[in-house]
Amino acid sequence: MRKIIIKIFFFFFVSIFTYPQTLSPKEAESFIQALLTNSDELGEYFDSSEVMLSKRLGISYSGVKFKSLISLDIDPLIKAQIIDKQLNYEYEIKSLQNDFSKLVVSIPKKKLSYEFIFAKSKFLSKPGYYSRDWVRIKSKYFEFHTSDSSLLNEYSIHKLDSFVENILELLGCSKEEIKKLEKEKIHYFLCRDDAEITKLTGYSARGLYYIANDFIISVFNCHYHEILHLLINYKLKSLSLFTVPLLQEGFAVAFGGRGGNESDIILGMGFFLVKSNFIDYEMLLSKSSFYQFDASMSYPVAGLYTKYLIDAIGIEKYLELYRKYSSSLDELEKTKISNDDLPQKIKWLNYIDINSNSNPISITTIDKQYFPIIVVENEDFSIYTNSNAYLIKVKNTIGFKSKSIKNYRSKLFTELYPNQNYNNEKYIISANSEEVSIYNLLTNNLVAKYVKGFSFDNKSVNEENGFFEFSVKREIFDDNLEDLQFVKVGS
Repeated sequence: MRKIIIKIFFFFFVSIFTYPQTLSPKEAESFIQALLTNSDELGEYFDSSEVMLSKRLGISYSGVKFKSLISLDIDPLIKAQIIDKQLNYEYEIKSLQNDFSKLVVSIPKKKLSYEFIFAKSKFLSKPGYYSRDWVRIKSKYFEFHTSDSSLLNEYSIHKLDSFVENILELLGCSKEEIKKLEKEKIHYFLCRDDAEITKLTGYSARGLYYIANDFIISVFNCHYHEILHLLINYKLKSLSLFTVPLLQEGFAVAFGGRGGNESDIILGMGFFLVKSNFIDYEMLLSKSSFYQFDASMSYPVAGLYTKYLIDAIGIEKYLELYRKYSSSLDELEKTKISNDDLPQKIKWLNYIDINSNSNPISITTIDKQYFPIIVVENEDFSIYTNSNAYLIKVKNTIGFKSKSIKNYRSKLFTELYPNQNYNNEKYIISANSEEVSIYNLLTNNLVAKYVKGFSFDNKSVNEENGFFEFSVKREIFDDNLEDLQFVKVGS
């Protein structure tokens, strides 16, 4: 997912209410002129608290004068044409609630428009305006913002904090950097649906990293992928705004998966694509070559290669490589990663051969004698276990309930089973002849999957007496399944 950007915040409201008037036409005209010329006078339209918010993590980008306007700003080519009087602009000030207003700048000939929110006479982001009354909850590394607190649960919050700690360790962050992040927080906006994201940002997406203020805005309550974009920038502190996507998206996929699918699932797809000769990393070394492929192919291979690359050269050299291949957008169009900066391909091929059979779901090792402990047996499903894995036999779907989660509703459960009520199920395991899927409904992520069409031997899930049989490594679950309550799910 390409990084998108904006800015915001709330303690900002305390100071802006002291300004005497809403945005006037004279101020609007002055703001637009300063925007077109990138004048220092533009800074007068930002409250000091707003600027502090944008700078709180110490992340900056070369050539970017006003970080808070990243992705909101008018395209430089359009600006130049307006200044040269090749294009005209129009603007309208629309009143919003209380002392808020929206400035809409239009370029009729290009059919373009740009929107800027103001609180009295000071600039404010859309998320700042639309989420100003949302519930806020703090954890060790996060401040969560949501219009619906039933979407959050303590388990997923703890998962995110643990995830951040692991990535900070991976990146080699200092004690001072860790303490700073703990103090300043990652602001995480958990949206009810795609429409709410669009309302906050103007973009249609399921999750975004807003670089301007270093926010995560997502419909997923554990959106690891976007957090990784933030954390690598936090480690590098000062860099160019754009990075070759093999490295940028590769890092986020390698350790964070992508949009509701955890990393092992996406990396498993990468193994299949590479080993089946559909695509390899050498086809993804530039921005143009990366985006000529569908994301379902480019992202898994980028993630897998990045995971290998960090294993092969270490995180410090990888960060050097990341910085080296970050640049302006114009330069990025001409940039291609040199093979001289990468390990020999033979090492990569060896890595693929050694690690390609790592799916935690197996449809071959299902002999019951190797699973001597009975967990449950009934007419709809049976589970047996040993010290390493579970043998599961299920007609269709089984759920595992958690008693510790209250006042939470899983959006994923509603998507999967719209006609059923959610009753604190933590895991869902679903199977048919073509695939097996395991979901964690507290994170709303798919955590493991077997798909016949993407397996190397193309085998169907074994069926016996109406039961689909397969084994699952215990490490997929952070509970002993025998300690949870089993329930039938679905028809």
